[in-house]
Amino acid sequence: MRNFFKRKRYEIPDSWAVCHIGRDRRAMMRINTPLKDFAHKANFSISTILAIPLSSFDAESDIPIIFEDALFEQLQNAGLGIIVAVVTNSETRDFIAYLKNEKSGSKIKQLMRAKFPSVEMNISSQADGEWRLFHSLLPSS
Repeated sequence: MRNFFKRKRYEIPDSWAVCHIGRDRRAMMRINTPLKDFAHKANFSISTILAIPLSSFDAESDIPIIFEDALFEQLQNAGLGIIVAVVTNSETRDFIAYLKNEKSGSKIKQLMRAKFPSVEMNISSQADGEWRLFHSLLPSS
């Protein structure tokens, strides 16, 4: 018997470009550039920014790396969304993702807060079926 409730899994490209952005070029961005061809293959239409103040992390710890790994696991491995870019500036690390629906954002925030109760998280989402935010971040060739 087929399980109609099973989430569809997608083969997500994984090839990250690294560049400096902003007027003063102090912010660093990692962006998964092959996703430009992936945007319309999956129904991830809610652009979401999860902003983490760097002050939430001890400069000597590995928590930022552990946090990022856990976020990828909660989003991508669970089929709830795709992280398309990570922007780090002097104040925050912003994870830019596309989610299936708006409920996924609050669910992810709740799961991450349970794993990292001392980490402050701000989340904002909006409908973006054309992936305009992602395309505006792509480095020019």
